[in-house]
Amino acid sequence: MKECMKDARKKHAIGEERYLIIENMKQLYDYSQLQSVLNGFDYLSDARVQMYEKHKEDLHLLKKVYRKNLDREMYNRMFRSGEEGSYCAYSNSTNSVDSLAEAKKYRRNMKKRSQKDRSGIS
Repeated sequence: MKECMKDARKKHAIGEERYLIIENMKQLYDYSQLQSVLNGFDYLSDARVQMYEKHKEDLHLLKKVYRKNLDREMYNRMFRSGEEGSYCAYSNSTNSVDSLAEAKKYRRNMKKRSQKDRSGIS
């Protein structure tokens, strides 16, 4: 309901004809953005799978270059640490050494709690 009132105010402020032009331009822009994301696919899920597969291939190649040309410490900094500029920080990965340690600590603490505490029942 609020959205309809906002639209009515906008129409009144700029005029019906201008509002319709802007609305059509917005629909065209939204459609072009969606087509950009779909990348030729009919379904968003298919496009996302293709993006994931491309990312997977690129990551494999990047790791190969790191292993071949850099030492173990540089590899670990890029792929196993959460420090700024690392792949883990970029991808919000939970596979960093720090994240794994935190996850293990959390699981260990959960084991110590009673079933009642874990289920959230008071």
